[in-house]
Amino acid sequence: MSSAVQDLLAILDLEQLEEQAPGDRRRLGEAHEDPLSELTSRELDVLRLVAAGKPNKEIAAELVISERTARTHVSRILRKLRLSSRTQAALWAVRQGLVEVERDPGGG
Repeated sequence: MSSAVQDLLAILDLEQLEEQAPGDRRRLGEAHEDPLSELTSRELDVLRLVAAGKPNKEIAAELVISERTARTHVSRILRKLRLSSRTQAALWAVRQGLVEVERDPGGG
């Protein structure tokens, strides 16, 4: 996982994802009762790589797909999970247990 994502996780309280956005009555990430069931296995692969801080170009190379296809997968993931950014998707994936967060044992 990239240090940027780790830093973000250290700063943000994951509970903030459940706060309602101004003017929006739905909760972030609340697409269906089980949003994971909405994602294809390929989208889960892409989501794990997004959570690891990989850009579309690296996701494409790792999964042997085009960069455009990687970008399309990310867009569909965000739409299905009702999220608005890759950062929110990364935090959602951590919260769902799709990826493990490496904590710095000495740095808090």
